[in-house]
Amino acid sequence: EMYNAFYYLSNMFYISRTAFDTPSSPLVYLPRAPASSRSRPTGESMKAYRIADSVYALHADIDSHDLFEGIWPIPHGVSLNSYIVKGEKTALIDLVRDWCEAPKVLAAELAELGIDLAKVDYLILNHMEPDHTGWLGPLKQVTRGFELVATPKALRLAKSFFGLDESFCTLHPVKSGDRIDLGKGKVLRFEEIPHVHWPETMATYEESSRTLFPCDAFGSFGAIREEAPFDDQLSESELAFFEEEAVRYFANIVVAFSGPVKKALEKIDTLDIRILAPGHGIVWRKNPGRIVELYRRLAAWSSAPTEPEITLLWSGTEPSMGPLVKAAIDGARAEGVQIHVHKVPETHISYILSSVLRSSGVILGVPYARDPLPSPLAHALDDLGRKRITGRKFFWFLQGKGLEPEGERLSEALEAEIDRILEKYQMRWEALESAHIPRHTEEFVYQQTRALVMELLAGGAIKGHVQELVGAP
Repeated sequence: EMYNAFYYLSNMFYISRTAFDTPSSPLVYLPRAPASSRSRPTGESMKAYRIADSVYALHADIDSHDLFEGIWPIPHGVSLNSYIVKGEKTALIDLVRDWCEAPKVLAAELAELGIDLAKVDYLILNHMEPDHTGWLGPLKQVTRGFELVATPKALRLAKSFFGLDESFCTLHPVKSGDRIDLGKGKVLRFEEIPHVHWPETMATYEESSRTLFPCDAFGSFGAIREEAPFDDQLSESELAFFEEEAVRYFANIVVAFSGPVKKALEKIDTLDIRILAPGHGIVWRKNPGRIVELYRRLAAWSSAPTEPEITLLWSGTEPSMGPLVKAAIDGARAEGVQIHVHKVPETHISYILSSVLRSSGVILGVPYARDPLPSPLAHALDDLGRKRITGRKFFWFLQGKGLEPEGERLSEALEAEIDRILEKYQMRWEALESAHIPRHTEEFVYQQTRALVMELLAGGAIKGHVQELVGAP
């Protein structure tokens, strides 16, 4: 709990305003979004959307060079979603933070629905991270007397960070299976889903419409087009974009908690879900099972063989490393599998995590340097360990041409440094048997890549088609 409190405090500030910008290179992966996914200018109003009878979605889209959580790039924006359920009483589910005028947008959408914020009966907080609670402090100036509904752990955080007491609102703790009857057939049921991705997290389920409000669970990066907030309003390519952003969101924020995600899925599987309304991303009303099954695969991918894909991480200069990198690409192409190519440190770790999560195989391309494993590659491997992405097959190659016999010493030191990081995080990565031969020519890298593919396919993966992500996709 102390760790999560510190994490919460660090997220309260969002101090970084660094834009994500990857230099153009034929050997660097440059993620781009379809034009239709770009968000509107900051402060432009949106409208509230009816999800079901007396159930509404409120969206505030963020188009900013800020980093999400102060860490993750959001070049295509992100949505902050709140929801209204109206019976005889009114419940507001989750808030926003003061980011790109999001509170102003939310207030305008509430006014559009004819809802006076001062007359909301229940404020449901599924999750206490600042992007869902940051407006709670200023709310003191607008309304009092409502019931704040959350798990006991969440209420302790709310009292600590926002100074809440009974003079402001009634604190209403709930646990799994508890219900609140709003009247007119609207009943909210609560299910605790701890560590998805904070320990206090819960999901809210509206029984009559069969709508699940899981906050960060099943979320994604990417701003929402005003005219298309639902899955059934998007083309297949637009859905694929949000799914890719969901993979990156999961890899960046949730993957280290894949065990709790699996337990949460067991609870959610007992619910009859017709609509899934997350805290970030589109609302799934046609096929909510699509995003649920994606999260199920992602949780499994953290520690088990995934897709028959390879991620190549390399560092150094293109004149020296380029031919070896190309040999690896050619080796993957020869076997018909997808390869994701990332040059570090140019590529943000956000995209590296996403690629490695979906890849069963990893290749490390290491230049000759003073350190056996140059710091950009060491940091990337360390981050993969911290995120608990385990069970990959891999090999590495060292650009040591012309350095014999020093190349053998460098190879041994490099192997020891990689093994140290793998052991530190108990990553259970399996190196190819012949990976550590210090004669890493283009032919060696080409053949090793083909051997890696054979290992992946022998492990049960289904052979796919080539989709080389080099340059703009």
